[in-house]
Amino acid sequence: MKNYTFIIPALCGLLLAGCDKEVDIQTKDYPYVLLKEVNVVNGEGITATAEILRIGNDSIKEYGFVWNSSGKPVIGDYRFSITGEPEPGIFSGDIKNCIDSGVVYEIRPYVISHKYTVYGNVLKFTGGGNLPPVLNDFNPKSGKVGSLVVIEGDNFNSNPEKNIVRFGKVRARAIQATTTQLTVEVPYMLEDAIISVETTFRKYMIGKIFKIINPWQKITAPFSDGVFSQAPYFFSVGGKGYFFNDELCWEYDQESSKWTKKSAFPGAKRWNALAFSINNKGYFGLGNDMGQGYHDFWEYDPATNNWLRLSDYPGNGVNYAKGFSINNDGFVGFGNNIPEFWKYKQDTKEWTELSCVTGSGLTFYFGIAAGNKAYIGCGLDQIDIYEYDPPSETWTIKGIYPGNGKNNLCGFSINNKVYIGLGWSQETWYQDFWEYTPEDNSWIQLTDCPITTAYGYSTDHFGYIIICCPVIYQFDPSKN
Repeated sequence: MKNYTFIIPALCGLLLAGCDKEVDIQTKDYPYVLLKEVNVVNGEGITATAEILRIGNDSIKEYGFVWNSSGKPVIGDYRFSITGEPEPGIFSGDIKNCIDSGVVYEIRPYVISHKYTVYGNVLKFTGGGNLPPVLNDFNPKSGKVGSLVVIEGDNFNSNPEKNIVRFGKVRARAIQATTTQLTVEVPYMLEDAIISVETTFRKYMIGKIFKIINPWQKITAPFSDGVFSQAPYFFSVGGKGYFFNDELCWEYDQESSKWTKKSAFPGAKRWNALAFSINNKGYFGLGNDMGQGYHDFWEYDPATNNWLRLSDYPGNGVNYAKGFSINNDGFVGFGNNIPEFWKYKQDTKEWTELSCVTGSGLTFYFGIAAGNKAYIGCGLDQIDIYEYDPPSETWTIKGIYPGNGKNNLCGFSINNKVYIGLGWSQETWYQDFWEYTPEDNSWIQLTDCPITTAYGYSTDHFGYIIICCPVIYQFDPSKN
């Protein structure tokens, strides 16, 4: 239903002047409201008094006062609201917030019915200061990004936008407000934080910590900034992660959060290589550097802390190739946008060429194994997702990726589900992150990732993403 707005200064002027002319206020169906007086209480705000002269033929759902320092205050300015259906007569408001000392304000009463918004006459006053907001409690004490928290206290502004609420240093959006209660949306944050509320240069912090439930948590790494400036790679073996390049290698134990330095990769420095694990060993190879393509393929044994060069990759595409493992075999292909696909058998250390998905413009940007199958997809020219079944060597299109980014995606698998996101499309970088369940071919959008581009790997229960800085984030799917 459309809401009509009326301003009735002429009527108010007649009433204030005590004019003998009769004004029939009973013939209209919209409310009439008149501001009577404003009393300034130094350091504690003001008391405003108004009178509803007529209810009208439409029930009132909210009334009160609006004010600002720029003139002609409206509902979007500072507001003191009272809900419910009033009777004709006097009402007042003790306004204790958003009134700065020495500032000249204009204030007027308002009434909102289902059909009308009516403003009364305007009076000016010079502020004498106000009381700070008071925070008594909030509930719930923990929550996820985007969930709602109700803050109990006093001296809030009835306009949600005029209350500056922060969780630590991160500003939250207030969506409902009264003078004693705020409802806010938990902002994107990674760490627990103290809640604060600010109104017109007066701030109050509650001495209780809100615990954030965010699937992304930053992991502290022992290596210095810039060590992985030449591209980090990683695989997981036995529940431990291995971060490495040609300069060093670190083992991360997720159970103890302990880092242990290991033997660095002995091969040449490179970009756009691949890494995966089979059983209790890690595998790494391919890539390029300054136009030099690499076909070498290596095995890392955590038990002996040794790297062993194996037979070279026999395919042609080595730049941005995708690699993953299913059961006891490794699978590599799609480098340089070439439609080729090879299997590496761990027991015989032999390569075998397999059938490959074909089509024009295929530029795959991820390849992830989940369960006993693999999933590849996305790229410059397409957003399709393909499923590979090793026993039958068949490729089946499963639909399209629903996320925003199409290039430089990051992902991993946990408990037979695929997690993927980030990346860019049409010169815009994105942070959205998604869960794909192969069993029913469904997608669910999860909490955004803290960054827009990264490399990813997973252990049995957690995922990890890393950028070159290096910055590492752990992903816990149970907290989504």
